[in-house]
Amino acid sequence: MALLGQDFTKFQKDSFYIKFTITDATTSLSGYEAWWGCYSGDVSNYPGSQTNTPVIQKSTTGWSTGAEGSPNFGGVTMGSNTVTIQLTQSDFNGNGISGKLSEGEYYHELVLGNSDNGSDSVVVANGTMTINPSLFTNQLYRW
Repeated sequence: MALLGQDFTKFQKDSFYIKFTITDATTSLSGYEAWWGCYSGDVSNYPGSQTNTPVIQKSTTGWSTGAEGSPNFGGVTMGSNTVTIQLTQSDFNGNGISGKLSEGEYYHELVLGNSDNGSDSVVVANGTMTINPSLFTNQLYRW
């Protein structure tokens, strides 16, 4: 069963990990594939329109198809009952870079599957990720 409403707040330009613990897995997840992505805009519209492209997406390196963009995104580590997503400063909108995280709210979703093409995938978590501005991290040296 999916964990809905996995909402959290982080600060712009901070590197961090998002760790999900899957409590109802009946087998080790270490051999599974995972995809995590977030979409911007009115969070109440998601899930819904399939015309929106994820602002950020990460996956295990074996996830070869089934998500928009290039295969083998990286940034996701599987454990026996955990999924860890790594976000770094390069995932944030700095110096005019588009297609990256900036201040605001994002709908995020975690998907797991046992195949590399997502054909048996299931959503295991979703929610709202809020990125707040930070006085400290908005100094130019952080870019």
